[in-house]
Amino acid sequence: MADPKQRWKENSARYVGTLVYVNEPQVVLLDHGDDAKIVGVAIEKEGFEYPFLGTEVSFNQWIRYKRQFVDLRYLFDWPRWKKWYLFDLDDISVEKKIPISPADVADYRNKQFLPAKGFFSRDHTEVFDEEAAGWSRPFFGA
Repeated sequence: MADPKQRWKENSARYVGTLVYVNEPQVVLLDHGDDAKIVGVAIEKEGFEYPFLGTEVSFNQWIRYKRQFVDLRYLFDWPRWKKWYLFDLDDISVEKKIPISPADVADYRNKQFLPAKGFFSRDHTEVFDEEAAGWSRPFFGA
């Protein structure tokens, strides 16, 4: 078993949950190892059944987003790990793993793919389970 503190080297992530659901998932969260989660937004892209653009964020960024200091667009514009991915929810395995591939600059800078400014965690439609995301560690000053 891999060291949980080491960021995954493989090109997959574990589906944690849906944050926004409107007729189908619109914003989802994937686990990509310690201090690396991927927040994905639904997009329209040829060759995918349920395409998503994801950004890899750190624990501190997630806390700031959750506390509504930053919006969803901020996570996509300034991700801590400077990594963006494309993935297809249709490819989820029984183990809840989803293959991910690095996004091209044309994808993660495409204004049509990016979430609108002003969308905060309070706008989520689904209840989020912190422990399922693996981010239940104490946060000092919380």
